[in-house]
Amino acid sequence: MKIYYKQNLLKKFIYILVSLLIVTTFNVFAQYPQYIAYDSENALPSNEVYSIVQDNNGFIWIGCNVGLYKFNGVHYTSYKSKTQNSKPITGLTISSSGNIYCYNFQSQLFCLENDTLKEIKHPFPKGFINNLVSDNNGNIYATHFGGISRYSEKSKQWNNYINYGNIEKKQ
Repeated sequence: MKIYYKQNLLKKFIYILVSLLIVTTFNVFAQYPQYIAYDSENALPSNEVYSIVQDNNGFIWIGCNVGLYKFNGVHYTSYKSKTQNSKPITGLTISSSGNIYCYNFQSQLFCLENDTLKEIKHPFPKGFINNLVSDNNGNIYATHFGGISRYSEKSKQWNNYINYGNIEKKQ
């Protein structure tokens, strides 16, 4: 009886030990995921980031308080416009043609075409732009204090949609 009890106890001990090793091994790897911190200490132009998108080529586009930057995995490239009144850039969106659109806090709208940041003049009221989005048909939508406006990349024309209560007016 003593031999049977010792063998049974030994089997339980081995089972518990193997179980603990398996659980511990999986937990150790799960507790410490690999990561890289991108911050101003690692050459990020600023720690105050407003918007980030990734294009079809894998580049990371960063809108921050010091401007628009492209990150290729190693280096940051700055993009500025000659007509830019304010450095901070936000609201990054990528159009169906692959162009980057963004705006600054002075309500200037920009498009990056062929590595050049160009200002796009808009007809909507001066004021705060809330957001930019794009669709698959080559349109960019901007929300602002006056409502919603649509910019067509093909025709380079704006359509304004102004909301007065429940009545929608198209200009």
